[in-house]
Amino acid sequence: MDLKQTGTVAEYTTQFQALQFVVTMHNPNYDEMFFTPHYIRGLKEEIRGTVESQMPTTVHKASITAKVQQGVHDRNKARYQRNANQPKPYMPPRIENKPAPQPTSLWRDRQLRDYRKANGLCFNCGDKFVPDHLEVCPKRNKPQTNALIINDLDRELSDDVLNQLAAEDTLVRLRWRLQGGE
Repeated sequence: MDLKQTGTVAEYTTQFQALQFVVTMHNPNYDEMFFTPHYIRGLKEEIRGTVESQMPTTVHKASITAKVQQGVHDRNKARYQRNANQPKPYMPPRIENKPAPQPTSLWRDRQLRDYRKANGLCFNCGDKFVPDHLEVCPKRNKPQTNALIINDLDRELSDDVLNQLAAEDTLVRLRWRLQGGE
């Protein structure tokens, strides 16, 4: 009763039925409930699980389920081998047409703004910010000012630049959220 499937399900079933006949000739008390688990136990591993899950009550029902499962397994195996043997078509590497992110001219402004904000300084002149400072700030944009002089060492942060920085920061946060950052 330790017969194992080495070929097809049909060959295994024929061998098992011959063995079943010999056993029942010597002891007629064995019924289908005795032989069915032995039949299932001898099936190949890839077929056995599906047959067991069907819980067949006879060897005949188990053999039908095993034949169906073998057909499915053989089709999947053939499909895999056919796909593995076929040469893959040459695909040129994909070139993304996205432009490389250019560092904006606002990075200095952002650093300066963050530094001044962290240290409690005026965004415009860099002096200590107090509640009445905006009225006396020498670099705050006045309505009559028509031109601004900016050098690299003493950078003035105008309202426009601050608004641009705020808009860019908002876009960065939105992108981060859309990418799943929460």
